[in-house]
Amino acid sequence: HKADSQEITSNQRLIKEAVARQPGREVETINRLLAEHPGERNYLLPLLESPFVSPEALDRMAGSDDLGIALTAIRNPNCPAAILERIYRTHTYPDYFFQALASHPNTPAGVLSELYRRPQTINGLDRSFAANPATPREILVEIADQTKESFVVQRLLANPKVDCDLLARIELALSRTERPDDSHSRSRLRELKGQKCSAQ
Repeated sequence: HKADSQEITSNQRLIKEAVARQPGREVETINRLLAEHPGERNYLLPLLESPFVSPEALDRMAGSDDLGIALTAIRNPNCPAAILERIYRTHTYPDYFFQALASHPNTPAGVLSELYRRPQTINGLDRSFAANPATPREILVEIADQTKESFVVQRLLANPKVDCDLLARIELALSRTERPDDSHSRSRLRELKGQKCSAQ
């Protein structure tokens, strides 16, 4: 594992340097590197984290039999909604991707709603839903009304969808957690109230 980690770190540097040498041709550079290293897992993993991976390449890699490669592809911030939905609906082992899907801002709202309401097989998904700006508001409300976890409260407070009504629910949620006096959350609540509730 240590050797793999070192190789991945080294490859991250090489990829960054290769992209920097070709300004304006970043996508072409990444596509070329993908073609040159098709079976090199420790090269593909950092390569798929690049913001310059094309949707076509992400689509191809999301279908990899290597779950780690597929997961890295769908975690890419530029992964299109259609790929994320396909993984959710058709993959033989969709549970492996639930955390990434719950976190991804491109995951369609319908998929997020289904994933939130299905029987729980993965722990901690509320944390991912709470911070995701794509999460439907009604789910954020449910999380705020039910959570007893301070980290979930922190994630809710980071969500750009938060409004004054939701802030009141989050404040009540914080009082139920194991850290009701969490200074970070209290400070963020005061800041957001000043921004979101000043007109009310």
